[in-house]
Amino acid sequence: MKRKHVKKINSMFFEQYKLIVNSAEKVSFKRQAANKFYLTVNSGLLAIASYAASLNLALSPTLISILGLIISLNWVNVISAYSNLNSAKFKVINDMEKQLPYPVFKLEYDYLKLQKYYALTNAEKWVPCAFLVIYLAILTIALPAYLQPWSLLKNILIR
Repeated sequence: MKRKHVKKINSMFFEQYKLIVNSAEKVSFKRQAANKFYLTVNSGLLAIASYAASLNLALSPTLISILGLIISLNWVNVISAYSNLNSAKFKVINDMEKQLPYPVFKLEYDYLKLQKYYALTNAEKWVPCAFLVIYLAILTIALPAYLQPWSLLKNILIR
């Protein structure tokens, strides 16, 4: 009877282990999908800003840039959130692996640390930061054009 109970506990443990590993993998897929979404949205916003600038619509590039800044900042936060979530999952996996014969994920991470592994999260954050720089440049260029009507009004009133 005791042996059956131990087998059941071992089976349940291994099922939980498989569940958390599968969950970590799903988070990675969701993270990749989120990155594709934000990349598409930002690319679309830049295309719209470019088109609006070609039509000499002074306000549009400014508003689009502000929207792009907000979206890009949110993107950085989403990347951090997914990174934190996966880190927590791998801490659980590493704890569970202490009870398994071969701790594959811990060893993989140890080998990566020996190779001075550059975390993917750091590389991922460069993309939204590049968009932030682009939006700030557009805003810097577009904002004076947006303010020109006020300076024209001021010139009219001062005469």
